[in-house]
Amino acid sequence: MKSTTTTTTLFSLLALVPLVAAHGYVASVKIDGTKYDGPYVGEDGAYPIRPISTIDPMKGADYADLSCGTNSYAVSGDEDKVYAQAQPGSDIEVSWMGGGGHQAWPHNVGPMLTYLARCDDDDCMNFDSKDAEWFKIDEVAMKKDGSEWEQADLMQEEPAKVTLPSNLAAGSYLLRHEIIALHIASDEGGAEFYAGCVQMKVGGSGTGAPSDSDLVKFPGAYSDEDPGILVNAFSLGKNDYQFPGPDVSDLSGSSSGSSSSGSSSGNDDDGDDDNSSSASSSGAHGSKTSSGAPEATGGYDSGYTKNNSCSLKKRSSGNVKRSNMTGEDTASIEYAKAKRGHPRVYSRIMRGLDWRSVF
Repeated sequence: MKSTTTTTTLFSLLALVPLVAAHGYVASVKIDGTKYDGPYVGEDGAYPIRPISTIDPMKGADYADLSCGTNSYAVSGDEDKVYAQAQPGSDIEVSWMGGGGHQAWPHNVGPMLTYLARCDDDDCMNFDSKDAEWFKIDEVAMKKDGSEWEQADLMQEEPAKVTLPSNLAAGSYLLRHEIIALHIASDEGGAEFYAGCVQMKVGGSGTGAPSDSDLVKFPGAYSDEDPGILVNAFSLGKNDYQFPGPDVSDLSGSSSGSSSSGSSSGNDDDGDDDNSSSASSSGAHGSKTSSGAPEATGGYDSGYTKNNSCSLKKRSSGNVKRSNMTGEDTASIEYAKAKRGHPRVYSRIMRGLDWRSVF
């Protein structure tokens, strides 16, 4: 009887693995070939990627820490360590990880959006992201062929890719990369927000700056009722998805609308209009229609329903660091450190399971 009970418990835990590990964070960025590692979740240190305290998603468009992640804070210290270096037109790769850093990103449905904010006095080390005024430089949804969302590549441990505007003015910026996971977004509050911020110095002689109409704050840029946030992502047609937030800025200092300054909505350069963003009258923030969203595309998220237990209650956040971490968060950090060099022969589910909790 004891053996049967143990086996039942083990299989019950295995069944829960996708739900427990189905969250994540920005682990590293690469700018023009130079890699910048970030802290483990809940870890302090001198990194250009700002720390966060949990891998859990942020719930609700008015979440207090929506700008850079739960309990994120500015990093100070040696500038060579706490700033990433970039130039106008730099190629950036953002690597997202799941399960506390020892498995791949778990979701494949929803857009990825990239914003910049100029740090006051060009000092990001003392700049609160809650005070930031953000402008959008990139947004991607579906791949051009409509087969799946761009986000799906993260599940194969591929980075998200974005190019800085070629005319971006020199200075110190926060780069904000965001994923909005939409697998359970058909009920209000179901969308899952993930954001990571990088302290970055941009050189060069560019003069491009956003217009006032480009600038938004987080929270404030989105509403829980925006059509790109409250949506059944599995019932949309190919070209139906509408991006939340402002248009991509053209950095002209005018309000003439978005242009190709960012690599909006796709990575192909053949001029095919099927993958470009277009203005739409729906939504409070000028929502755009993307290259589309899938009819149930399959993959990890296709099995979710609107009542899936991955849905979390909205939480308030305070201005704390490691002190607010749960035991589960702490264990995840230590396990991730121990397993950073894990053999890839193990399945992602096996790597994501903390066996210490089983036996």
